[in-house]
Amino acid sequence: MLIPIASYTASYVFEGDVPQPPDDGGEDTSLEDLGRAEREYVRGRLRAELGRAPTDEEIDEWLREHTEGY
Repeated sequence: MLIPIASYTASYVFEGDVPQPPDDGGEDTSLEDLGRAEREYVRGRLRAELGRAPTDEEIDEWLREHTEGY
């Protein structure tokens, strides 16, 4: 499932749970942009699950739980 996400300075496409920068001819994407895109993806996912806007703490907890083993 592909979910288009627009961030502040770049667009990303999420394939599964992994953000993928667009194929833009070799332009580098910063880690900050990637981090923002990841948080926006999680925000949308939690909004759908909870039926309301998630808090920053809920987003942080979701990210912690899903990245703790890496």
